[in-house]
Amino acid sequence: MTSFLSLDCIYIFCRIGFGVATYKPRNILITGAAGFIASHVTNRLIRNYPDYKIVALDKLDYCSNLKNFNPSKSSPNFKFVEGDIGSADLVNYLLFTESIDTIMHFAAQTHVDNSFGNSFEFTKNNIYGTHVLLEACKVTGQIRRFIHVSTDEVYGETDEDAIVGNHEASQLLPSNPYSATKAGAEMLVMAYGRSYGLPVITTRGNNVYGPNQFPEKLIPKFILLAMRGMVLPIHGDGSNVRSYFEFTKNNIYGTHVLLEACKVTGQIRRFIHVSTDEVYGETDEDAIVGNHEASQLLPSNPYSATKAGAEMLVMAYGRSYGLPVITTRGNNVYGPNQFPEKLIPKFILLAMRGMVLPIHGDGSNVRSYLYCEDVAEAFEVILHRGEVGHVYNIGTKKERRVIDVAKDICKLFLMDPEKSIEFVENRPFNDQRYFLDDQKLKNLGWSERVIWEEGLKKTIDWYTKHPNWWGDVSGALLPHPRMLMIPGGRHFDFEEPNRMSHVNVPKLPNGKSKL
Repeated sequence: MTSFLSLDCIYIFCRIGFGVATYKPRNILITGAAGFIASHVTNRLIRNYPDYKIVALDKLDYCSNLKNFNPSKSSPNFKFVEGDIGSADLVNYLLFTESIDTIMHFAAQTHVDNSFGNSFEFTKNNIYGTHVLLEACKVTGQIRRFIHVSTDEVYGETDEDAIVGNHEASQLLPSNPYSATKAGAEMLVMAYGRSYGLPVITTRGNNVYGPNQFPEKLIPKFILLAMRGMVLPIHGDGSNVRSYFEFTKNNIYGTHVLLEACKVTGQIRRFIHVSTDEVYGETDEDAIVGNHEASQLLPSNPYSATKAGAEMLVMAYGRSYGLPVITTRGNNVYGPNQFPEKLIPKFILLAMRGMVLPIHGDGSNVRSYLYCEDVAEAFEVILHRGEVGHVYNIGTKKERRVIDVAKDICKLFLMDPEKSIEFVENRPFNDQRYFLDDQKLKNLGWSERVIWEEGLKKTIDWYTKHPNWWGDVSGALLPHPRMLMIPGGRHFDFEEPNRMSHVNVPKLPNGKSKL
């Protein structure tokens, strides 16, 4: 059975001076805090608000790093907890013992490539994890803000001829595993907000199971077979099941755990869920207006599907339990500390090593890039001024083709683009363009400060000074990296044919590459 829920309740544009009060949290739980974006937000809040207690929760996955907390680890208002948002016991314990009144929910599986063949892990993280959070908020009854960070991909793909972007009330049309799970998470958040009065704010389905399901699906089929004493047939060797569930656990299940903890403790004053612009899906190449917070969700890949599903959970908890949730959907973010599976740090590290830059397809895909400090400031504004039950896009209208990003990096390293760029096989569902309308956030007083040229130079400078920050990242630098989930740990698949030839990087008189 499929349910459709209107988003009109969260589509309210607000302006400074028009009834938007400044919110002041006391004890903030930041999930996925050791990750890229969340760590910048964590450090910024600790630096700017010494009277806030910040509890950083992270399971320390492959793309998390405790060194990201170096600027804050000695601060008396900072506490790190290693753990999974999918653990209801842990989440409930933290909400009670730390007197958490605000949650900023960043924890999620975010790498699109990894979602292919591992989509169930996205569901587990993006939806189930959000649900756990919402339930905890409902039970504790103490949350004043729940900011759920989602993605624009829940709106799905935008028509090529569209000139107006998706807004917060647009229909959700997830079209792949990732976006479906994110949409489901949104529904949970809204439900908890309505039923339990949780003060939720959401930024934008999931695999469904339960009563009435036709037994062509895995769970009811296995249940009926078990009831009849028959063997349970598994396709292949069953090894893919664990990988699927791993993505689901982080992006959906983990979110659910957090939400449940909020519901149970009843003490959360803000729950900020961090999503992605990919939940909106692809934007038409000719569109001149970006997706807005009420735009339809049309995720087009496993990653965006799980993010959309997590958003559904967050919205459902907001509506059903009244959790004070806020959701954000952001553009691509770049800057120091980012794990080099992402485009910009990957290209920088490859250029530093004198290797070619692999571009999926023809490089015409268009993306918008925001510097990490601008994004951290956006979350600072949303934390204090964002309205419960609302979605906020965090974006920029300054777009760039992937090929142009590569050329900009080549230029700063004095590399010949003709010899330093290699076009490789495109990845599945590589949307042509994502484009956001960020006017709603600007109405709260935020604006982009760091221009592309300045941000890129700062980022390159940081990586040249910290070349071994992430240790051995050769697997991440492959043209088509894949994470292999194995018992007891993770590693990159190094079996991909070596297509990473070297190029010459000109040196300055001091022996360093020019930046």
